[in-house]
Amino acid sequence: MKRKLRIGFIDYVLEPDKPGASGLSDIVWEMASSFVNLGHDVHIIASYHSRQFPDNRIKVHNFQTPPIGYRNIFGYFWILNRAAKIIRTLSLDILHAPEYFSTASFSVIGLEIPLVLTVPGNIYERIENGNPFDILTTQVLKSSARISAKKCAHVIVTSNKMEAWWALTGVPASRMTLIPYGVNTELFRPISKARTKINVQPDEKVLLYVGRLSPEKGLFHLLSAMKSLCEKLGNIQLYLIGTGHAENNLRALTQQLGVEKHVVFFGQINRRELPIYYSAADVTILPSLSEGLPRTMLEALACESPFLGTKITGIEDHIQDQHTGYLVEPGNSAMLVNKIHSVLRDPERAKMIAKNGANYIRSNLTWQIIAQRVQDEVYYDVVSS
Repeated sequence: MKRKLRIGFIDYVLEPDKPGASGLSDIVWEMASSFVNLGHDVHIIASYHSRQFPDNRIKVHNFQTPPIGYRNIFGYFWILNRAAKIIRTLSLDILHAPEYFSTASFSVIGLEIPLVLTVPGNIYERIENGNPFDILTTQVLKSSARISAKKCAHVIVTSNKMEAWWALTGVPASRMTLIPYGVNTELFRPISKARTKINVQPDEKVLLYVGRLSPEKGLFHLLSAMKSLCEKLGNIQLYLIGTGHAENNLRALTQQLGVEKHVVFFGQINRRELPIYYSAADVTILPSLSEGLPRTMLEALACESPFLGTKITGIEDHIQDQHTGYLVEPGNSAMLVNKIHSVLRDPERAKMIAKNGANYIRSNLTWQIIAQRVQDEVYYDVVSS
């Protein structure tokens, strides 16, 4: 039996008062819990504003947030510098980070510990396909990506396209492995009577989107499709769950298209309520122009929600059109209309395809399966080298 490891995770939590609830923090906690299940000694180092944690088996090393703020580059570097002082006292075998600003900063600080990085994306891919960041952040992320590519003991990429981008950024094949994210199938599962729980009318068709409200998500194309769908189907609603800087423009577009009565902006909702919405939806739609590996897709599939996505990296790696879900060309509103109409017209086939998608998740992408792969394919190689 291979030895027990001391594994540390750094968590740059989006909502510091809600550890494990949003952003990349849920990924950190899901992975950390999975490694505890495998028998390892797991630590999380973070600046939380709460003492309530998702898993009490994990040792949390909490410290004060800097006075210069939380959600900015300078504040985060201060956080990482403070975290590094704690990490040096822990005698960890591995430090695992969910994004590459952390790994680059630890390298610059001079932290002497093997760094493992799981990357949801790549700034150079963002620049090519729709970069949401300002000039300063973009330059910092470019430098961080190059440093991380050079210094990390191992980089775990989450999609085929990201593997290509990180190879271009400088990660050699010997230090890179493709392992997707997992999904918590105890939380994300089909919910009975879900439509009743959120007051969906029996004859109402529900389209669901979950994610950031930002241009690269293709929501302007989805709203354009809604105009035709409303004319064809009448009693149809699009639920948008999430927030983002494109929200005002999206609201304005619903007015211009005359579909404002058919589009509901929910804002951010509790992660534990999401399975109800996935289970209630006739189809979950992700019309993105650019992605790493979208968790919306994994969650929807696990809840047996018929899933429709675009033929882009991270989605087409896992969706077989007409078998585990549905695929359309990105940016093609007419194709989106036709495919949505096709899904809604044959609900029995949609249910069968949704069950195929859920079986795929349970066989390949639970967090326990993913953690086992990371342990066997990455961690033990890193500590033995």
